[in-house]
Amino acid sequence: MKKPVKRRPAKARALAKVTNVTQSVSNAPVMLFELDSKGVITLLAGGLTEKLGLRPEDAIGRNVLDLHKGNARAEDLIGRALAGEIFCTQIHIRGRTLEMCFSPRRGRQGRPTGITGWAVDVTERRQADERYRAIFDGATEGILVADSQTRRFLYANPAVCALLGYSRDELVCLGVGDIHPPESLPKVVDYFEAQTRGEERVAPELPCRRKDGSIVFADIKSGPAVIDGRPCTVGFFTDVTERKSSEQKFSAAFDTSPLPMAIAEMETARLVAVNQAFSDWTGFPREEAVGRTTTDMGIWPEPGQRDRLAALARAAGSFRDQPVRIRVKSGEVREVNFSASVFTAGGKDFLLTVTEDRTEALRAKGSLEDAHLLLRNSLRFTEALLSAVPTPVFYKDKAGRYLGCNRAFSDLMGVSSEDIKGKTVYELWPSEHAKVYHEKDLEVMRHPVRQTYEFKVRDKDGKDRAVIYAKDVFRDEHDQVAGLVGAFLDISERKVAEEKANQTLSLLQATLESTADGILVVGREMRVTSYN
Repeated sequence: MKKPVKRRPAKARALAKVTNVTQSVSNAPVMLFELDSKGVITLLAGGLTEKLGLRPEDAIGRNVLDLHKGNARAEDLIGRALAGEIFCTQIHIRGRTLEMCFSPRRGRQGRPTGITGWAVDVTERRQADERYRAIFDGATEGILVADSQTRRFLYANPAVCALLGYSRDELVCLGVGDIHPPESLPKVVDYFEAQTRGEERVAPELPCRRKDGSIVFADIKSGPAVIDGRPCTVGFFTDVTERKSSEQKFSAAFDTSPLPMAIAEMETARLVAVNQAFSDWTGFPREEAVGRTTTDMGIWPEPGQRDRLAALARAAGSFRDQPVRIRVKSGEVREVNFSASVFTAGGKDFLLTVTEDRTEALRAKGSLEDAHLLLRNSLRFTEALLSAVPTPVFYKDKAGRYLGCNRAFSDLMGVSSEDIKGKTVYELWPSEHAKVYHEKDLEVMRHPVRQTYEFKVRDKDGKDRAVIYAKDVFRDEHDQVAGLVGAFLDISERKVAEEKANQTLSLLQATLESTADGILVVGREMRVTSYN
């Protein structure tokens, strides 16, 4: 008779099984586990158990739910697996993030009799993913990842969604050809393929079509990458629409400016752009100027002048209205105000120059200075002439305010030219005189013909003098009445003589009338002029 085989207890068998499995995966960063239909742990092995603080000898034979009390997620997963569901998921256990897969074991009738599963610690990978996701989502530049072969988009960050006006779900259903205008696609595809091969890094100022149909411009930096085992092209989009608009405005202002303008490289001094005004003024067409230095073109009549101006611009950043001399193509040397400013584009320094020709202005200034000198000399002569004239002379503006007078006027009236300047007749002379002066002034300016009349003035001693006034207007550059010039002749002595003569004549007439003798008065022509 055969001796009955003694069977070891279930826990002992499980431990033996663990020993065999443990020896195989003890150093691997994984965890293998088996549960029976009640959730009791029958196998626990792998290097990951130690990291989680689990000892197989302590855990085997215990219900898994006892180890994860209060972890609702763990309870749900165990329940799903015991119900027969096959799945993989991530779960947070004991401070670590695990990627776990559950597969039910089934009996002869197909019912779940337990669970077999494995777990991998993905904490570091998840943290790295979260960091990269934070960088990806938080980047201010738009980022699009495209399949290098199909050119379809795989990933999009919020910045590129905002730039193009699409949601992330919408963008991953599109491709390269969907976000660029049709007319620009050949150039876009050439850049894409070159960047996929690593031959190009930057595609500058590519037009991108937004969801609403509007166009924005972007510098797209791209490079190849392998993501999820697929060759991809990662593109970084920098919105340059504003810069492009500014450049277009600058270009329009540059090209249409009436002042000669040029742009040269600071390092080589070669011209990279000139406007039409520059070509018209210097006589050098654009095709003759661009690519050459202004020194080669013979523009600077003074040696080293260009280098001195460039050094000044480099030190100060800019300068304005430096007086310099420039030789144009015809050989004529022109006097100019020269302004310059340094700016950087594409990693290079450039010098923007603006030239204002002042040759004609200087000539006109010289002519004007000559005219002013002539006028000053004429004024001095006129002042000397007026001063020498013994007749009192005065002049007023069209409002009747005195502008000045000569010395004879001052000597008679007791006021200087400065005393009367800006004042009216009502401020200087007796009101009964002023009223007549003002009325006569208005009359001659309303009817600008030479005016003469007899009236009187009150001199510096308060004595009224009989005078004959003569007035006429003067005109401005538009031939409009600007004021008047007046003079008066003192006839007070003549008036006294006339009065004496009249008195003598009256006495003679009275004598003739009163005598008893007959008297005839005969003139030189033998004509009777009077009789009694």
